[in-house]
Formats: sequence, structure tokens, C-alpha cells
Amino acid sequence: MVSLALDWTTAAQRYPTGAVVRIGTRFFQAMHAGNTVNPLTNYGPSGTGKPWREIQPMEDYMFEFIEGSSLRDYTKPIASFVVSK
Repeated sequence: MVSLALDWTTAAQRYPTGAVVRIGTRFFQAMHAGNTVNPLTNYGPSGTGKPWREIQPMEDYMFEFIEGSSLRDYTKPIASFVVSK
């Protein structure tokens, strides 16, 4: 699955492990596959079992390109830019 936007789209989309979403000015990263729960109510640090962790804000250049295109894939952040909050 590829995500072309950072904004959370409700539980209608299953976010794979590592995907990043934005709600307002806050950013969250999915901690396990198939994640559909709201990050605002289900986040915690790594190891807590929560499906999301809050991270520092990210910019477009911090994500990989979709292979063969100039579009960013928000399910593939560059690991060195992902910083827990």
C-alpha cells in the first residue's frame, strides 16, 4: 500500500507499519500493520503495545519517492528523520 498524503483519513484506510500521518500539527507513525485506530487516542512510546507513536513534525523531503516517479510515499519515511516526541 502507498500513501500519497500525510493527513489521517479515518479508519477507512489501513496504514502499514512505518506509515506517517498528520492530524492538525501533530505527527504519528504506525507501529504495526493494518492500523485503523485514531492516533489521537491510541498512541504511546515504542514497546507500549499502542498502535501509534507520536513523532516530531516531518517535511516532504523526509520521505522516499515512489519507485519510478516524483511522488512521495508517506508509508516510507527515511529512518534518520523519524524522531520520537
